[in-house]
Amino acid sequence: MKTPVDSADEARVRALRQYAILDTLPEEPYDNIALAAAALCAAPYALIGFVDEERVWYKAQVGLNLVELPREAALCSLVVPQTKPLLVPDAQRDPRFAHYPLIQSPHFIRFYVAVPLITPDGYVIGALSVLDVRPRRLHRNKLSVLQTLATSIMHRMELDRKSAELKRLMVEWEWTEDARRIENSILNAVVESTSDAIFVKDTQGRYLKVNPSAASLIGRPQEEILGRDARAFFTEQESLSLIQSDLEVLRSGQTRMVEEIITVRGSPRVYQTTKSLCRDENGRILGVVDISRDITDRKRAEESLERQLRRLAALRSIEMAINASLDLRITLEILLDQAVAQLEVEAADILLINSYTQTLELAARRGVCAWDKRVDSCRLGEGFAGRAALEHRIVSVPDLERGAEGNPSPLLRAGAVGYFAVPLIARNHIRGVLQIYYRGPREFDAEWFNFLETLTEQAAIAIENATLFEDLQRTNLELTLAYDATIEGWAHALDLRDQETEGHSRRVTDLTLRLAQEVGLSKSELMHVRRGALLHDIGKMAIPDSILFKPGPLDETEWEIMKRHPIYAYEMLAKIDYLRPALDIPYCHHEKWDGTGYPRGLKGEQIPIAARIFALADVWDALLSDRPYRKGWPEEKVRAYIRSEAGKHFDPEIARLFLRLQLETVAV
Repeated sequence: MKTPVDSADEARVRALRQYAILDTLPEEPYDNIALAAAALCAAPYALIGFVDEERVWYKAQVGLNLVELPREAALCSLVVPQTKPLLVPDAQRDPRFAHYPLIQSPHFIRFYVAVPLITPDGYVIGALSVLDVRPRRLHRNKLSVLQTLATSIMHRMELDRKSAELKRLMVEWEWTEDARRIENSILNAVVESTSDAIFVKDTQGRYLKVNPSAASLIGRPQEEILGRDARAFFTEQESLSLIQSDLEVLRSGQTRMVEEIITVRGSPRVYQTTKSLCRDENGRILGVVDISRDITDRKRAEESLERQLRRLAALRSIEMAINASLDLRITLEILLDQAVAQLEVEAADILLINSYTQTLELAARRGVCAWDKRVDSCRLGEGFAGRAALEHRIVSVPDLERGAEGNPSPLLRAGAVGYFAVPLIARNHIRGVLQIYYRGPREFDAEWFNFLETLTEQAAIAIENATLFEDLQRTNLELTLAYDATIEGWAHALDLRDQETEGHSRRVTDLTLRLAQEVGLSKSELMHVRRGALLHDIGKMAIPDSILFKPGPLDETEWEIMKRHPIYAYEMLAKIDYLRPALDIPYCHHEKWDGTGYPRGLKGEQIPIAARIFALADVWDALLSDRPYRKGWPEEKVRAYIRSEAGKHFDPEIARLFLRLQLETVAV
């Protein structure tokens, strides 16, 4: 469907065509701005697009291979009726965007932000856009930087348009008398009406002609300026610089472009000046022509953009430190490094709240440390930091000597005259205070305070994360201790039930752990081995006492019941998540290397290694212990039995290791 065109849109398109940018080749400055926009938002795609009657044409792009799209199919066209940025957190959840091809395969765009490109006359001719395949939101600081980038695009386009217009007017005409008169008339009209300051000077630096903009720059009528040089109107340093640059053009004969700082009505302004030789019809040098453009606002915008990009990079590095490490000390050191650098202050430190003593205590410090008595701790409500923490507000002291209630601060000994105490608040709870020290006097703008606010938010998040992690570790330790105490209680209850085997669980557990360490099991595996060893006979709780404590041999039926105790153990413990990794021993410790064991008849390395290790410890302790039906065996006889069962009952390699350990223990 063709987009209807009204008179307002026709005027807008005419404004766009004045820039002669449609269907031009890619240019590095625009490509760099698109790259900066994508990097700023950490997004894969960015576009600089212009909207004419029927299409959106893209001058620069990142990540997409687009030349143009029909106007009705391009997201960029949505900004034309408005002068405010368009922000779409998730386009696929908004039915307004269902028909746009970028929302569908193969791109699947979800997030979209477009900042309009607005001419000086107020026409929206296109947009700087950033796109992502994941839904997200955009911090207001980043949106502000995108607007600055869009403004820089329009500055460049305006500069190119005016330069092209001037070149067009200054092309060499056929030198006829009529052409000269027409040319002079046009050039005079351009010179008189342009906002650029134009100075024509002779070879001695005296002003031969100045246009109204140049007279306004100097602040004198045109007739008072002619015949005099720069020394009559500018400071000594400024006039020397102006005269020197003119001489360089006269000597070299080459056109030069320079940036000059000139005081205008008491305020320093930055001018971009093109200096070229002025010649007569015969090529004789008459002097120098200066065309100066006030670029102060542009320079400030560029400096502001660079500063914001540095600060965004600093915030990103802090965010990465928070995500990569739960070591609060490291995170706070990175945060303070960035605070001192990006806030351009002399020093900063962080005091953390001690909830038990209700005091603020020093956690990290950065910057000049010449002050003798910087506060390392204070109570809530005491001093500047204590007040900031108690009242949840920033405490600012521009002049410490006058702002300390008649008591000069020791900070003054090092020349620090200004101070901020900023509370670090997360989830409405005070976590600490950021203290900032600076030498002044200083003025802080809204951009500075926005960065300070974001910085303190990140500091509070880092402290909150570290506190939560510490609490979680403590809770996990307490739970682990409680689990182990419960398991030991169960094991003790089993030993009490079977008086003849009292202490058996503890002994075989210790012996199993020694052997498991020699085999090379990890610390986490040893924890599960310990639990499994303590609970190895828990399945016997389901065996009737008449069978479990029968003084004589068991008959076939009774033996079948007894052999089910590993199965009972599995059924009891498998439902408990944290004990499931410890099941190998209770379930498999009666399996044998040759496959003749029970309950499943596992063979060789089918048997879990923990169960193979435990089987040796269990048999060793059982044969050494007295039973109602026999006396305990001597150690040498038990060792001989284990040798004979290696490869049948026991894993042969583990059996050899076990016997070696026993001999070493005897030797010790």
